Amino acid sequence: MERDESPTEACRRELAEEIGLDLPPGELLGVDWRPARSAGRPARFRFVFDMGEHDADALRIELQRSELSAWRWAHRDEALTVLKPDTAALLTARRGATGYLEHR
Repeated sequence: MERDESPTEACRRELAEEIGLDLPPGELLGVDWRPARSAGRPARFRFVFDMGEHDADALRIELQRSELSAWRWAHRDEALTVLKPDTAALLTARRGATGYLEHR
């Protein structure tokens, strides 16, 4: 996230920068916290948003090659087998709605 940028704003900006899509993030599915790897480094948070269902033929993906080398569409069950294990665990461990507030 950039300075003074909320998680939803960062998600939308990163999507536009890395795959060329301007989509508003939907419901927050989960938050993952990781402690700092070493002294002087901050802890890390990962916010996972529901981005909805889209017509694959209607969206034009343009990768930012310095960040990503490939992409593909996957249904949820298939995605869980190709995601990093900690991301898949975050999505499958979700129980009910997740609360989320942005304070400005």
